[in-house]
Amino acid sequence: ALSGLVGFFVNTLVLRTDSSGDPSFRELLGRVRAADLDAFAHQEAPFDLVLEALNPTRTLSRHPLFQICLGLDLGAVPELDLPGVTASVSGAGNGSAKFDLEFLLRSDDRRGLHGAVLYAADLFDADTVRRMGAVLGRVLEQVLADPGRPLSALEVLDPEERELLTGSWAGVKVPG
Repeated sequence: ALSGLVGFFVNTLVLRTDSSGDPSFRELLGRVRAADLDAFAHQEAPFDLVLEALNPTRTLSRHPLFQICLGLDLGAVPELDLPGVTASVSGAGNGSAKFDLEFLLRSDDRRGLHGAVLYAADLFDADTVRRMGAVLGRVLEQVLADPGRPLSALEVLDPEERELLTGSWAGVKVPG
């Protein structure tokens, strides 16, 4: 059906993963893997048809099934060797968020794991998204160091944030 067409085609797979019972990161990763494999086993079903079959309540301001997207590209960037042509890889996209939050991660030999975050500016400001990125980085460092660590034991706050929440702001009365 797509022969003769040029473009970027993506078949979105919506995943739900059970994180109950305070699993370790390794256990959670196993659950994610199982959900992924199950979704891949049914990937022939186009996303639009899945959406039509589920018929969720829709609003123009939100995606009907999910609001956060994680894109992970572990593939090597191909080197193009074309006679008389110089080719280079360039980022695609217009910089606008298609979801509330979109984490785009890529791994390559030169830079390791790196990425970008696209976000709905009417929901988040740049500082909030930077803090979320810092939390993601902290969590990744911890689970790489100890994949058997329970999720509840992961430190999401840096020492300054922890002090602010447990020290400076502790006991502050809120009106109302």
